[in-house]
This record gives sequence, C-alpha cells and structure tokens, in this order.
Amino acid sequence: MGWQNGKKFIGLWAINENRNAWVYVDGLGWRKLANDNDNIIINFVTLAAHAKGAGSNVNFREDGDTIKEMYVW
Repeated sequence: MGWQNGKKFIGLWAINENRNAWVYVDGLGWRKLANDNDNIIINFVTLAAHAKGAGSNVNFREDGDTIKEMYVW
C-alpha cells in the first residue's frame, strides 16, 4: 500500500459492468481503478490508456489493490 513510483502499465482490462476496470502494473500485477463515481473511473481509464499506449511512467497511490490517485507523464 502507499505510493508506487515510476511504474509501467502493461495491460488494461474492463467489462460491461458498472465501473469495473483494472490495469496490469509491471512487476506488481493487477490493480483495480478507483470507482467512487463515473467521473473518477472515466478519468482513470483515460489516463491508464494513455500511459499504456505511450509507455509512460506512472506514479500512483494504492489502497489495498485499488489505485486511488495517479500521475502520468
């Protein structure tokens, strides 16, 4: 738990269910994207897709297996 820095997202997964999306973090495994409301999940999926597509580094804060805060550059 806590902050993970300089990680890469190498996989994305989502299903036709309400607010259910996950990322595969290199070296850590699957992490759920926070889904507190529609805006949060939409923004996190957009950031995660950009990070994976661009091969960007990601810093994120996790609580259990859920990403609650994310920075992509």
